[in-house]
Amino acid sequence: MSQAMRAAALKRLVEARMNELAEVQEDDERVFANEVEWHPPDGSGRNWDMHGYRGPRSYATEIRRLVNRMRREYTLSEEAEAGSAEYSSLPHDACDSC
Repeated sequence: MSQAMRAAALKRLVEARMNELAEVQEDDERVFANEVEWHPPDGSGRNWDMHGYRGPRSYATEIRRLVNRMRREYTLSEEAEAGSAEYSSLPHDACDSC
């Protein structure tokens, strides 16, 4: 079962894990998480995503993999739903194999 988190706490956790990636540490870089965005649960029950990040582009594939793993591990708590009722229902799991 996924652990529910508020948006700000989830964003901080995503950012911390991004900066723990071996490649980021080896390069002595720092990356910054974009906002996590609530969406209606998809077929796998995932209800949030984070599109992109701020930092060197060379980490994009590894960060996408990390975010997809975290989407399986955590859900965005219900407080986030109230502010995102108009979020479009585009597919959010298109990169599950990343």
